[in-house]
Amino acid sequence: MKSFEYLQIYARILASYNQTVTKTCQEYGLNHTCFDILIFLNNNPQYDTAWQIEEKRGIKKAMTSVKVEQLSRAGYLERVADTADRRIQHLKLTAKSHEITEIGNRMQDTFHQQLCADLTPQELDCYEKINEKLLHSLQDSNTERRQTS
Repeated sequence: MKSFEYLQIYARILASYNQTVTKTCQEYGLNHTCFDILIFLNNNPQYDTAWQIEEKRGIKKAMTSVKVEQLSRAGYLERVADTADRRIQHLKLTAKSHEITEIGNRMQDTFHQQLCADLTPQELDCYEKINEKLLHSLQDSNTERRQTS
């Protein structure tokens, strides 16, 4: 498979996913980045700082900062200072975010089921293992690039 084919597949998956969440984003007056931050925090409570969101989701620092501020002002997030280092702010979902994260998780489950509907359990397992290896390879190459910069 050629590089552009990988890119094409992932671009189509991303475009389809974005189309799936657009209606919900519009209903709640959120853009996709805000929606992604809320769903990410709900599904990954161990990664609850802006830096971790940037690192794990690939959202640029300035964008994360702006969106976290918007979500905080809208009442979806609250910041809690770290007990060991008050410079670190942990992001906690508020009760207001519960409805949208529930809807978001159902949407993600439906999207995943539709995307993988034609795959056998064995193919899905193989696909997941391949993606893990690709991600690991990308992380290794990004680490190498940072060390040589």
